[in-house]
Amino acid sequence: MQANIKKKHCALTLLGMLTLVCAPNLRAAASAPRPNIITPANSIFAIDLHDVVVKPQWRTGWRTIRKDDRFGALVRRCFNPRFLYNLIWCFSRGIALAEQRLELMAQRYPTSERFASLLVAAANEQEPIDEVVALMEQLKNTGYRLTLFSNIGELTYFGNPDRKVEGFAQKFPQIDRLFSGRCVVCATNNFVHKPNRNAYECFLEQCNPDGKHVIFIDDRRDNVQAGERIGMSSIYLDPDGNPGQLRKQLGKLGIL
Repeated sequence: MQANIKKKHCALTLLGMLTLVCAPNLRAAASAPRPNIITPANSIFAIDLHDVVVKPQWRTGWRTIRKDDRFGALVRRCFNPRFLYNLIWCFSRGIALAEQRLELMAQRYPTSERFASLLVAAANEQEPIDEVVALMEQLKNTGYRLTLFSNIGELTYFGNPDRKVEGFAQKFPQIDRLFSGRCVVCATNNFVHKPNRNAYECFLEQCNPDGKHVIFIDDRRDNVQAGERIGMSSIYLDPDGNPGQLRKQLGKLGIL
């Protein structure tokens, strides 16, 4: 009887020690509480990209593919039975991110690598939302740290000279320079993405080392709700709404 009590006591003591050791890491996985007055000294911004800062131009993207010399070969590859089967397999396994599918198919079919630059170029046919970009410049000039928190892929955003791929950052340097940190989807973190909690933990680790409060701007409600669950102040932007909605939301937070 006494031996069992001693074992339980030792187990509880060990659990308590582990809690003390791990507590800082647990705290780091959440945004700091919202301060009474939001200032550049206590808060940073995490900003999504598509339908927040830029608008996808699908027709222009299609024209980019259609006029390219590789278009015919791309069509033939897509209708190759084995290639098509593997592509359908990607969708059936829930591989939703375009870049993850691109990298997987390039691994299985190395000759498909020549289409990477074309597909990324089409994906980066975007139009900046001028009013939002102007607000970002205003926030940055005020002293706020702006960070990118997007489900865009690493290759699509940063590009790769060795693979002759021009990324979003090269095409839109006037937007990229506004960000002091960037958290995007990549193979090294197994393509984890919003609204998965692990994606938010990756963001906090990469872009918020000082543990400040995070103001998160996104156009998807599930992403916004996931951010709120770890303590972020979230701003939902209706992708079909007026660009002026962001200024109103920031005004409600007492920022502008």
